[in-house]
This record gives sequence, C-alpha cells and structure tokens, in this order.
Amino acid sequence: MAFRKLLNRGQLIPRPVRRIAQRVLFFLSIMGPGLITASADNDAAGVATYSMVGSYYGYGMLWVILWITVGEVLVQEMAARMGAVTGKGLTDLIRERFGVKPALLVIGGLVLANLGTTAAQFAGIAASAQLFGLPHYLVVPLAAVLVWWLVVHGSYERVEKVLLVLSLRDNPQAGKLRAERELEGAIATQVAALEDAIQTIERNPDLSPAEREALTRPLEEARDILKQPGVSQEEAVAALAEASQSLSEMSGGMTPQDEAPYQQAARPLSGSEQTADVADALAKPDLGEAADALDDLADDLAAGSLDEQEQQDLAGRLEQVADAVEEQNPALAQIRREAAAELHSGDLEEAQESLREAGELLRDQQQQSEQSPLAGAARAAQELSLIHISEPTRPY
Repeated sequence: MAFRKLLNRGQLIPRPVRRIAQRVLFFLSIMGPGLITASADNDAAGVATYSMVGSYYGYGMLWVILWITVGEVLVQEMAARMGAVTGKGLTDLIRERFGVKPALLVIGGLVLANLGTTAAQFAGIAASAQLFGLPHYLVVPLAAVLVWWLVVHGSYERVEKVLLVLSLRDNPQAGKLRAERELEGAIATQVAALEDAIQTIERNPDLSPAEREALTRPLEEARDILKQPGVSQEEAVAALAEASQSLSEMSGGMTPQDEAPYQQAARPLSGSEQTADVADALAKPDLGEAADALDDLADDLAAGSLDEQEQQDLAGRLEQVADAVEEQNPALAQIRREAAAELHSGDLEEAQESLREAGELLRDQQQQSEQSPLAGAARAAQELSLIHISEPTRPY
C-alpha cells in the first residue's frame, strides 16, 4: 500500500517509471483472478478427465483445446459484459427475459451441476490425503469446515488472497509426478527401440529361423514387461538387463541351443584336476579359453605330469566329450576320439598333437562364430534396443 501511495503522489519516482509501474500493477491486479480461474479448472474432476482422455487417445485430441479455448473466451466475455452492464446475475436475467419457469429450470440444472462438482472436489481431497498417508475421514471434514468458514466469514479480498497463494504454490507432489513422467517417457522410448530391433532381426535374410527366434525372444520378453501398466523403474531395468545379458551371450555367435552341447561336454571334464580349466571354459562356453586350456593339457603330457592312470582317466573323459559334441561338431569329436585312442595306446606325442589340433579347431570356430551373421545381429540389436533408463528425478 505504501508503494502504491508513493506511485499516486509521484514522490521520489520519475513520471515514466511511475507510468510503467502503474501499468504493471494494473496487469497484476487482473492477472490474480485469472490465475485463480485457471487453477480452478485443474480440479480433481478435470485431472481425472484429462488422464482418461490422454490414456485412451494420447495426444490425438490436443487440437480440441484450441476450439475449447475460443468458446471459453467468448462465454466469459459475454458473461462479464452482461454482469457489468446490468449488475445482475445470469438467473435474474433469464427470469426477466424468459420468465420464472425457464429460470427455475436453469437453477435446477445449476444446483445439480454444483452438487456433482462439489462431490468430485471432496473426492479429490480424499485422494490427495491418501497420497500423503493421511486419513481421509479426518481431512475431508476439516476441508469442508475451512471452505465453509471462507465462504461465510471471509471477505472477497481475503478469499482471493488465499486462493491466489494456493494457485501460486508448487504442488508438493510435483517432484514425484515429474519423475513418473520422465520414467514413462523413457520406457515409451525403450519400447519403441525394442520393437525396431525386433523388426530389424526379423527382416535379416542372413539369419536362420532358429537364430531369429533366439534373438527376438529376450527382446519380446523385455518389451512385454515394459508395456505392462504401472511397471516400476526396478522392473524395467531388470528386464532390460536380462535382455542385454542374453544378447551379450549370443554376440559370440552361438544361440543357447548351440551352447548346450559344449556345456554338456564340460560335465565329464569337471571331475578331474587336469581338465578342470577345459571344463570351466566349455561351460561358459568360451572356445578360445578352452583352446588355451587344451594347449596347457598337451604341455602337461609333454612334461610327463600325468601318470598312466591319469592318462587313462583323461582318455575316458575325452571319449565322453566326443560323444557330447558328435552331432554339432563332428570334426572336434573325431579329434577327441583320436586323442583318447592315442592315450589308451600310450602314444603321448600323437595325443599331444591331437589336443593341440583340437585347440586350433576351437579357435577357428570361435573366430567364425564371432564373424557370423548371428553375432553381428546380436551386437546390433544390443546397441539399437537397450537404451539406458536413467534413474528418475527424486522429489526433494
């Protein structure tokens, strides 16, 4: 008030500055009721309507806002003109112009509309109380008493100030809601990337049907989890991590069905200290590491580290490995059988050569697998689809 009096008196303030300040104050005096009106439209019923329409139509109905805004401006302008000119309310004007019965009909509709709006507002207050963990059976009556006191005992200026403060105050749940929107946007982007990766794999002519199925399965599982309503960040990250792990395993050029024989071959080797390294490598399976372990085993044979009983035990285990990989890798199975036969006959030099030859074969096969269409498609899908979902902004 003191500042306004100074403006009116023109003390200490140059005239151009005073004029600008008066215009700003005039604008603020108009903007206050406008902010209150705009905030009042974002009530519980409005938010529920916006949410339902948005979930069903997405952004497809945004164009309606333009025409609704034009209609609201026209109605508000006409109502303001009638009130300013006549000094009467809408029902008085209807009664004078059309009679008592139309006025009663309008009043009845207004009462019903206000009852529905009031019920929706208090339902929104109850829902808000639950967000803060407060009992709604206490919060709703207190809110009703507060509204009653403001309406009955509060002046227009006082109510206007209270509502203006509430309109300008930040939503205490704004941080949480912002974080949820960021997470929803990241998940939607991730789902689109997963679907693009799936389509790219399905259109790849260099992949066999089994390879396409192996590559798309983890992506489809992750996509289905992300598309579930209300999926949490932890669930989304876990689904993507599992899909990434599956693709990473296939980036070596082998599907789970291709890996199974090698993993089966690792079992008979795992029971011996001499072949434990080979067993661990085949269980992964890492063919390059398995090749290095076979070279070490050949070196042990050359150094005489294995006695006759251990040599015979190794021969038996190599025969079991040959049986495990016979169908998928007949060349490797043949070499293993040759090494086993040479160990049975005591020809250690030939057995060493067979083990080294088996190692070289595994290295060549690993190199071919890493350069296969399956490996390339797995790496491309991993880069294309697995966008990082960052932790959403936490409310403070």
